[in-house]
Amino acid sequence: MTRLNIEPAQPSEAHAVLTDPDLTHTAKVVWTYLSIVSDPQRMRPLAKVLGMAQGTVMRSLRALEAKGLAYREDEAWLAERPVRASDRFIVGYGPERLHDITVHNRKDGSAVIETVSTRPVRAFAKHADGSLVELHGEAKDRALEAFWADVDTFNAEQENGS
Repeated sequence: MTRLNIEPAQPSEAHAVLTDPDLTHTAKVVWTYLSIVSDPQRMRPLAKVLGMAQGTVMRSLRALEAKGLAYREDEAWLAERPVRASDRFIVGYGPERLHDITVHNRKDGSAVIETVSTRPVRAFAKHADGSLVELHGEAKDRALEAFWADVDTFNAEQENGS
């Protein structure tokens, strides 16, 4: 069995995994080890090398698999590079428009009417089966933060010509 990801993870990719608030510390350790070893790892030897219980390693592997950060091939596990937020989320404007109308009275007795029309931003999580689920609350906030961080990274890469 050969390793499919020959290139090591880039610092920004490792940072994305290691700062993911949804992953446990043990899942981060498991991903880091899988991303630097040259061969796919079976679960029991992996647990032994890391000095962790097999159940802990299996839970970590499943959590990584659910986030697309690890996958199983012939009973052995490999790390997968993290995907950008734009690969996990769709961000766009909703079809509805919100209107805010304000009347500003002037000292001379006249008035100015100010209207502002906006469209709310909506965020959807992409699932492996192709379905989309709209995000709300903190999940939406995290998705938007990740999305805009990706936009900033993309813009910086374009400016640097990379």
